[in-house]
Amino acid sequence: MSFDLSGPIELAAAGMSYRLFGRHIGLSKYTRWCNPQAQLSPDWTPCVNEGKRFSPEAAISGCTAVINSGREWGRSLSIAYMSRGLAYKANGDLDRALADYTKAIELDPKDAYAYYNRGLHYRAKGDLDHAIADYRKAIELDPKDALRLLQPRQRLQ
Repeated sequence: MSFDLSGPIELAAAGMSYRLFGRHIGLSKYTRWCNPQAQLSPDWTPCVNEGKRFSPEAAISGCTAVINSGREWGRSLSIAYMSRGLAYKANGDLDRALADYTKAIELDPKDAYAYYNRGLHYRAKGDLDHAIADYRKAIELDPKDALRLLQPRQRLQ
């Protein structure tokens, strides 16, 4: 069996375009759906780092401010952890990236993107058993998107 693991979900998460009920929506609509009283703080902009306009350090700082604000919960807090994990990965801090992907899953265990990104991390570290388990969970949670993203191109052995 082979999979394309080049990271399109990762790019979608970094650009904060999420699929909800079969439609892509931007971060502000997504977080307001998750937390209707939420006013997006200025820290969200570097956190989500749309278009990669900010350095990984600025994204980490923005996400940490969002996480520590106490104003977010559930899925929107999960987005902040996922975004910070992506920034840690871009900065080469893979252990912190893994911790944030795992926290994102704890906060929103139905987020296929979080499992996929954690699977990418495990694969990069050579832990194929955990990678495959996370890819399977991503497929289970969102078969249409996960199967599209895990197209046969790169062989797992």
